[in-house]
Amino acid sequence: MSVTPSIDGNISISAWVNFSNFDNTMAAIISKTSGSSGYGLEKTGDPENSRTISFWVGDGSSWVEVKTNTLLSNTWYHITGTNDGFTSKIYVNGLMVNSIAQGNPSANNGDFKIGLHSSIESSTSRYWNGLIDEVAE
Repeated sequence: MSVTPSIDGNISISAWVNFSNFDNTMAAIISKTSGSSGYGLEKTGDPENSRTISFWVGDGSSWVEVKTNTLLSNTWYHITGTNDGFTSKIYVNGLMVNSIAQGNPSANNGDFKIGLHSSIESSTSRYWNGLIDEVAE
């Protein structure tokens, strides 16, 4: 089922996540993207930081990500990404662990997806392999 909420401005998204490994980097937890607009939470695809979760924000011209600290597999984490129009922040279990300057996500027509990237559905590496609970936007 595809749900398409429209967000163009400040945003907070969160979910409880648990995964057994980081074999499929760039797997999406939450995603609503189209072109260079939108937002999402996903495993980090960078091999040097492959045990982290990223919060991505696209303002219509570029994407900026903010990453968690290194995470352990087989552990529940509450991950939250926020953006207030100036700064994107990522929280793990209620503690802010990183931030970066970034404008608001711009509106887009991508579908809001849980466990799957909203615009790259054909790549199985983007499918979440683990547990997701209590998604909030």
